[in-house]
Amino acid sequence: MTESSAELRLRLLAQLSARNQISLLRASKSFPPIGVVRTECPQGNVALVCRVETKATPNWLFRRAEVRVYATQETEHHVAYLVGILPREGGP
Repeated sequence: MTESSAELRLRLLAQLSARNQISLLRASKSFPPIGVVRTECPQGNVALVCRVETKATPNWLFRRAEVRVYATQETEHHVAYLVGILPREGGP
């Protein structure tokens, strides 16, 4: 029971980190370049690593940002995954 409680806590914190990454992109109102960015995104005393992959969409006014959160530097098993659509501010 303790192990599942710890896993649930880790997944909850990872989900918060993923939401924070999408919120940062939206708040900055920047149109992120296509590519991958890896950054540390700790929550409290839990060390987490966020990988944000930005992709083009069929509509050039939007970008798709996929956030995967990992508990360590390993990139095989993510503990959270979130997708956000980011608009280009100000049009063409």
